[in-house]
Amino acid sequence: MFDKPLFSQRQLKIIMVVTAVAIVLLSATGQRPSLPEIESRQLGSAPLYWMDDNSEESLVSFSFTLPGNRSGNGLSLRLAQQFLLQDLEAAFQDSTTQPLGVNVKAHHNRLQIQLKLDNDEPLDPIVTQLLEALNTPVSSKRWSEAKQKQQAQIYLDHQSEKPGWYQLRSWMHPQQATDNPDYSQWLEFQRNLFSRHQLRIALTSSESEALMKPLQIFVERLPEGKSWPDYPEAMLSPQHQQLTTLDGHQLLLGRHSLGRSQSGFAAQMLAVRTIQQSARELGIYSQWQPSGQHSELILYASSTSLLTPQRLLQAIDKSLKNLDEKALEDAQEKMLDQFYQRLESPQTRHEQLEAIAFYQLPLNYQQQFVDELEQLSPSQLSTQIGDLLDGQQYHWIQFVPAS
Repeated sequence: MFDKPLFSQRQLKIIMVVTAVAIVLLSATGQRPSLPEIESRQLGSAPLYWMDDNSEESLVSFSFTLPGNRSGNGLSLRLAQQFLLQDLEAAFQDSTTQPLGVNVKAHHNRLQIQLKLDNDEPLDPIVTQLLEALNTPVSSKRWSEAKQKQQAQIYLDHQSEKPGWYQLRSWMHPQQATDNPDYSQWLEFQRNLFSRHQLRIALTSSESEALMKPLQIFVERLPEGKSWPDYPEAMLSPQHQQLTTLDGHQLLLGRHSLGRSQSGFAAQMLAVRTIQQSARELGIYSQWQPSGQHSELILYASSTSLLTPQRLLQAIDKSLKNLDEKALEDAQEKMLDQFYQRLESPQTRHEQLEAIAFYQLPLNYQQQFVDELEQLSPSQLSTQIGDLLDGQQYHWIQFVPAS
């Protein structure tokens, strides 16, 4: 009744052992899988980056750039994201052709719409529905009601934040303005956000060429838009503040580090990861947010005794001084392994492509990243760590109990 198995139990065990040995040998000899080839072209004024994928599903991201004086957590984008999600749901509700998944994600500098598609389904009707959602008018009544609710949520979010975070962000992003538009100002923001001028596209698919035409149509049907006003990334000299609190001692620190588009980013990323691991072991919260020109490193700690920036950074530095060359090399290998492991997942592979497309990085950016990591020596890594722990580069807010 049943077909004869291709392999006996004994043969299967042999295959499993041989496979495991092969993986160990490849790791030991430093051999890793080939990096995916990335290609790009212009669809009108919108850059498209794509890579071929053997999956039965395709992933496409439409990423729209925010102006430099707005954040992904601000009121303007929260409203745009809310209305888009509602209008997408309405557009797809009665359609016979739907994407397998839709995700609308607000980053700190862009809004990303990601679609998961069945390769057997045509993209044309889905593009039409997406355009319908993007172009759905927002009435003043609907906008006013949503604005009140979002403002209340923003207030609650600020209340739940760690002390001083709002102040620290204002020091690290002094170019960002108060985000409280009226109805007409917001409509202008929305129209220019969802335009060809702000768009970057990333595509991961085994059917890339077949999807080019509907993507071209999508771009052509968007409004042209215009450049956002120029808001240079202002860099304040380190700011310091001491405040009293009814709670225990607390300390919040933040500094800029290299961005994705800068030389040395991979080495500094490893240094940041190493610092974060040490901070975690010491009970210090850390957050790192990479961006184009500048990334951000945030550290936060609380204690029953006095906390100073010098004492906190020295504690991290002291714990890392105990790492020998072997430990630093292991950290380097671990990060390389994690990089390649992320490429095994279609979703995380696409996320990397989306970042490359958004920042319009070189097509061989992944190879450059790997080469930089592989060439990093333990002493160079130690130097990077020391530079990142330089207390003179940090903004900080110190909280001390009221006497």
